[in-house]
Amino acid sequence: MTLRVGLDFDNTLIDYNQVFGKIFVAEMARRGFATPPSPGGKQAVKRAAIDIAGEEFWMAIQGQAYGRGIDDARLIDGVGAFFAAANRQAAELFIVSHKTEFGHFDDSRTNLREAARNWMDRHGFFTRQSIPSRLRYYNWHENSFQTLAEHIERVFPEGRRGFSLDSLRQHFIDYGHL
Repeated sequence: MTLRVGLDFDNTLIDYNQVFGKIFVAEMARRGFATPPSPGGKQAVKRAAIDIAGEEFWMAIQGQAYGRGIDDARLIDGVGAFFAAANRQAAELFIVSHKTEFGHFDDSRTNLREAARNWMDRHGFFTRQSIPSRLRYYNWHENSFQTLAEHIERVFPEGRRGFSLDSLRQHFIDYGHL
């Protein structure tokens, strides 16, 4: 039986830490706040943004990072080696995205789904030899999933087992797929 692996895109395959810091500093200046150096990666930026100006400020930074800021993101260390190993094993990889179409409070109205697909295209996700030939990309919203169970069933149909690498691992456990 072929091994199936579900992979979350954001912060599992792609690293936004520098992007969050860069956008935080720019947004602080744009909003007229004293411009401190970047507080660090995503979690540090989140804490600082919420402390300074609230949840909406954080959501605006997040929307920009996942949209127009994605060009400055990088592949997380080890992903290339993982893809090569998956290719050798003829594993089926499913990149699963939970992206909404547009980021909240992002004035640019960048389409987050298109930004993610374009980033993957630019980084050879669907063309390079080192990327498994059995790679699929699913977006929750574009595939008309009504429930999380439907989403999981697409990756692990008919009770097939596999692995999930993402922050929502508990969902796969809850539905008996791990």
